[in-house]
Amino acid sequence: NEGWISFTFTDENYRGKSINKLLRKYVENLLIKMGAKNISSYIHKDNISSLNSSRKAGSTVEYYKTTKKLL
Repeated sequence: NEGWISFTFTDENYRGKSINKLLRKYVENLLIKMGAKNISSYIHKDNISSLNSSRKAGSTVEYYKTTKKLL
């Protein structure tokens, strides 16, 4: 079983207050109770802040998605 964090956003007035950390921990505990073994998320390549936050929480990068526009 795997849980997913799809998209998150913290209002700029509340950034740097560990809100994302608190929410992530809450979701992780909820998923553990539901039997999930992993938690994954998609992070835009330019979202360095979110990538760093995810790494601080113990996540590692497993994939890179590539896209080619055809039209």
